[in-house]
Amino acid sequence: MVVIGASAREVAALIPPGIRVVTNQEYEQGMGSSLRAGLDALSGADRLDEESVDAALVMLVDLPGVGPDVIARIIAGAGPPDVARSALLRAGYAGAPGHPVLLGRAHWGGGGAQAAGVGGAGG
Repeated sequence: MVVIGASAREVAALIPPGIRVVTNQEYEQGMGSSLRAGLDALSGADRLDEESVDAALVMLVDLPGVGPDVIARIIAGAGPPDVARSALLRAGYAGAPGHPVLLGRAHWGGGGAQAAGVGGAGG
């Protein structure tokens, strides 16, 4: 799933087929609103398979140096589904916290509700 906002029509045209696209109508409020839109979409009643989603990996679009190996390590660190549902993980680089961030399903209400402005879930 990809959350888009500004220039949504142009950006949506670049997303490969088969990827779920969520448009954040409140994108001007900052990336926190995009996090809320994404988590709300994953939690939404329109998802027939919502229970199969145990965690959300939050990845910013402007991180070209973050490759599949980083994503794989974060996902592996979440553990099996019953553990991943309550996981909170973030990548680290040279001892500094960074992206991507993994939010287990148990945290979506809190993290999504608190996400604000340009700080996302971090505030």
